[in-house]
Amino acid sequence: MLEYFKSMMSNISGGYAELRFQQISRTTIIARNSKVDEIIKDSETGGALRFFSSTGVGFATFNNPDDLQKVIEKAKEASRLSRNPVKLKDAPAIKDSYEPSPETLIKNIPLEEKIDLIERYSKIVGSHEKISQVEIQYFEKDLVNYFFSNDGHEIVEHRPYLIMTMSVTATDGSIIQTRHKAWGGQKGFKLLKNREQEIEEMVKTAVDLLKAEPVSGGTYNVILDPAIAGTFIHEAFGHLSEADMIYKNPIMLEKMKIGKRFGKDLLNVVDDGTIEGEYGFYVYDDEGVKSTKTYLIKNGIFNSRLHSRETAELLNNELTGNARAVNYTFQPLVRMSITYIEPGNATFEEMLERVGNGLYVVGASGGETANEMFTFSAQFAYEIKNGKLGRLIRDVTLSGNVFETLMNIEMIGNDLEFQSGHCGKMFQMPLPVSTGAPHVMIKNIIVGGR
Repeated sequence: MLEYFKSMMSNISGGYAELRFQQISRTTIIARNSKVDEIIKDSETGGALRFFSSTGVGFATFNNPDDLQKVIEKAKEASRLSRNPVKLKDAPAIKDSYEPSPETLIKNIPLEEKIDLIERYSKIVGSHEKISQVEIQYFEKDLVNYFFSNDGHEIVEHRPYLIMTMSVTATDGSIIQTRHKAWGGQKGFKLLKNREQEIEEMVKTAVDLLKAEPVSGGTYNVILDPAIAGTFIHEAFGHLSEADMIYKNPIMLEKMKIGKRFGKDLLNVVDDGTIEGEYGFYVYDDEGVKSTKTYLIKNGIFNSRLHSRETAELLNNELTGNARAVNYTFQPLVRMSITYIEPGNATFEEMLERVGNGLYVVGASGGETANEMFTFSAQFAYEIKNGKLGRLIRDVTLSGNVFETLMNIEMIGNDLEFQSGHCGKMFQMPLPVSTGAPHVMIKNIIVGGR
């Protein structure tokens, strides 16, 4: 197949052509209330070809490699009919392959072992009388990604994705409280093992929240735990760094101007697809550009946007390797990979002392952004009184302006953690990403409540 693709691509003339071809196998296991309800195993192969001519871009997909010649002609014809010529940043032709270590290949683990683990975790949760519902969703995807171009790219990359999410609901009369958590990465089945203590803590907190009081709305000094801090930096700031979201918007281009100060010197925000084993890891993006470590904010200063080859050329910036598609049926967009706040030097105890009176906010539970404005729901929080953790509280939402909030980051912890999840953009969902942060202390953040 490799020689076939190389031969076909080398004969394409009249413009630039790139081919993506994928071999995908998936396993999904869903358990509800201590019992496995669904097991789905499927596989597919398919590809897409983009052709860039002087008049525009053509895109065509296929499932049978024998149809590739027809697909090439379809993409060429579409490019001729297009009236939107696209210039791409020059990128070196790469010949490379990546194969993960054998112990990370989840597809080699017997299905029975996966079911046993999921059922064991379900029963831990279901044993408590206040727990009304538990759902575990296990998902693995073994992906082999091929990339060829008619200017010499030959890349084969193998990625073994694995993620398990757990949702726990506690009920007492009309009061309902839910906790959820995800474990994921490209480190193999071992990353799901020995999670019993974390699950028991989830159950305890969900039950304790039934008796917790709602937060009183107001403006607080807060400490964000790594989970919600990572979600904040991904959703509220990371998407604004994706160049295809702003390059046609003069107002946002001015707001997101390189060299602008967005925080104090202690703030560094990174997008880095090169961290092997994390859920958002990849060696090459879907344009054959090597993934990079990109400082979005460096010492408080906006340092770089994230780019495809098109946006890097339009804005005269360097390539970052962030053109990604959720699968071969879509064209690549500018997408984050592993986006995180770099750790600082502060300890959690030092942050508590600095806050004095405020909130310790734990876990993300959804939210939304609109340009520079954001609203996020937390899973729960603790009051901070005189530098000490106090009572558990619920129904906590955080809102504000992302630029003001970044400037109000006062302390950054030394305890970086990564979370695994999926990102959606322009109907392309679910794309594997990672978020990360240490504990972060922010002053004057608006907290919604009663």
